[in-house]
Amino acid sequence: AALMMEKFFLANILQKIPRVFSHLYVLLMLLLSWVIFSVDGLPQAFAYLKGMFGGLPATNEISLYYLKSYIVVIILAGFLATPVLSSLCEKTLTSPKFGKAANILEPVFYAALLLLSTAYIVDSTFNPFLYFRF
Repeated sequence: AALMMEKFFLANILQKIPRVFSHLYVLLMLLLSWVIFSVDGLPQAFAYLKGMFGGLPATNEISLYYLKSYIVVIILAGFLATPVLSSLCEKTLTSPKFGKAANILEPVFYAALLLLSTAYIVDSTFNPFLYFRF
């Protein structure tokens, strides 16, 4: 239904507005569409959406636990979502002084990132795979 509404009514509007707002629209639609995969029924989906948009208290023990558990990931994601790191890597790789060192450090960085990601997956106490629910 959202795709049809976008195709017939919102396509022209989304092309005319600034790109920031169209990106925000995409993020909002992604956020809303993932509710379908995280609930078992329509009443639970409405309760979930109500909680997402202010129908429940903003913080509780569970949300603070998750914030404390994933603060490193949140900070890294915020930093890595900017073009700062890619431009820094591009300058480093093209530099004659650091080019050889960067060729060695790049696989080390990716291995450390894989290790960190695996550690966070193993550390979680309840991590059902999404597609096993279907």
